Amino acid sequence: MINLKEVYQTETGIKVNDYYIYNRRKNYPILFPLSLVLMLVIIVFYTLSILDLLDIVHIVNQPVDWFVYESIALLVLLFTVYQWRRLRVERLLVTKTGLAYNKGKKVIATAFESIKNVNQFDGYGLMIETTTLPIHIDYRHYPDALKSIEKLFAAQGHFNETPYAHDFHFSNDMIVVEEILTQMDPKTEFLLDTYRNKYRYINVGYIEDLLFYNVQIERMSVTNKTHASIYLSHIDVKANHPENTKFKAQKTDKAMLCFQDVTELKITGVGDNAKTTPNTLASLRSILKNAVLFETTFKERNNKLHAKMALQQDIHNYLVQFTYSAVITGWNALEEDAWFEK
Repeated sequence: MINLKEVYQTETGIKVNDYYIYNRRKNYPILFPLSLVLMLVIIVFYTLSILDLLDIVHIVNQPVDWFVYESIALLVLLFTVYQWRRLRVERLLVTKTGLAYNKGKKVIATAFESIKNVNQFDGYGLMIETTTLPIHIDYRHYPDALKSIEKLFAAQGHFNETPYAHDFHFSNDMIVVEEILTQMDPKTEFLLDTYRNKYRYINVGYIEDLLFYNVQIERMSVTNKTHASIYLSHIDVKANHPENTKFKAQKTDKAMLCFQDVTELKITGVGDNAKTTPNTLASLRSILKNAVLFETTFKERNNKLHAKMALQQDIHNYLVQFTYSAVITGWNALEEDAWFEK
């Protein structure tokens, strides 16, 4: 039998610790044993007749058209094979990071972050769209506890639900989802609400687990005159970031970087073409448009969070420094290995 745990780890590159396997119920079709017996009876009688060990004509007292019986045997054989195929192994592995589905010899392994969409159909199952093949789960063929997986998908933002921070564990075959509640600055909560519907992956903090090298800045916006949101071509997410379930750093799609309560802003022109620029968010917004970000440093000093950015816009180079109270990052997908992993 296929080892689903090993296949999942090989296909996704994610180590599995906690998991549960849901097996399809063994509901044998009622016609399966009947069709099997009928097929065997026809084969036995036909074989004995061919070997002249049994005079079937004398027994039934009428001519025997073996072509008819052979055709019946073939149909019974095909029906038996069809019934047998319905009894193939079907299992679903649920881990803390994704799924592996096994039906017969087919295995589909996917991390949760690679699931494109999950749809409910007719109240008795799910259609899970992955980056390869879809997974069709029919609750009628599985233990009732499997239906608890819907709460997990809802927490991840499927079924048109709002995603929320959560964890889950297995208890008596059930998937138990728990919301992670934290005390948060109202301003941070306001900014999260602003971007929550725009990005699938949105986090507060973890800036040290991100890389911003040779990143194109598309534009910057200002909220409530103090919060700066920078829109980027991508971010490189290190392997130890909580949203990165791969073993390698990953490049995202278009991303967002929002600094809350920007203060002590200082913009310095660098190099032969140094340009003097006012230390205002309006000026920062101007020089960031279509700029390229080359180097960033984020540190905490004297109970303050400090940011330093080296960037270029056209022929002008700048060094930007400021303090902030919190940082929010957002993106929708991890698209490929980061450039330094290739």
